[in-house]
Amino acid sequence: MKNPYWISYPGRSENLTGYADPKVKSNNHPNNGNKNILEFIDQKKGYKGKVVSFASWDAVGRVINRERNGLLVNIPGENIAGHNLSEGEKLSNEIQHYEPKIWGSGERLDATTYALAKSYMRARHPKVVYLDLADTDEYGHSDQYDFYLDATRNIDAMISSLWSYLQEDPFYKDNTVLMVMPDHGRGVGDQWTSHGASIPHADETWLIAMGPHVKPLGEIKSAGQIYHDQFAKTMVKLLGFDFTSENQIGETIDSLLK
Repeated sequence: MKNPYWISYPGRSENLTGYADPKVKSNNHPNNGNKNILEFIDQKKGYKGKVVSFASWDAVGRVINRERNGLLVNIPGENIAGHNLSEGEKLSNEIQHYEPKIWGSGERLDATTYALAKSYMRARHPKVVYLDLADTDEYGHSDQYDFYLDATRNIDAMISSLWSYLQEDPFYKDNTVLMVMPDHGRGVGDQWTSHGASIPHADETWLIAMGPHVKPLGEIKSAGQIYHDQFAKTMVKLLGFDFTSENQIGETIDSLLK
């Protein structure tokens, strides 16, 4: 990553805006002043109202700045709204109010966020979905390695199930790219529970991408370097657009694209 802070809000902001803004240096940062790819895509023909987000952490509403752009960013405690909800959407809405608030009202369990997002996708077929999960980070900070491993396994299973669904639904089948990226890394050894500018290796992360227009490279073993500020332009390029911003943003990851 290019941002020097190696924490959650700056990392998410860099992923979605293509810009490591030095002013975005705290998880308490107010509404993000930088243009993100979700609002950029929402303005394109055929995408208006078809770009949505579901998050396990309420700060994502500020990262995306939903107050500015009016995007649907569903955060903890909020139901899927609207008339004629599917049974899956109704059940997901209900369940989130019964789950334990392990980390306070600003967060919810990833399983609930996943259920809300997937039920919405089944019922309404949005064209772009940003799914933001958080269990692994919280269990890491809590020094609960067994729960951390469970959360990692569960997120992996959710991604697998989501990918299977994408290949079964005619709306998404062979027409959807799935990208998985973290907001920051973690320390190693005794520092595995932490991250931030003072924690060595917390800037080291990874990227998974699969689907049409993505080269089937498998696990990359050759030397190379990519940065988080390249994700935004790359994701937009996969939709056939060129992301531009008033900021100096990272270039596409050409080695990834067919």
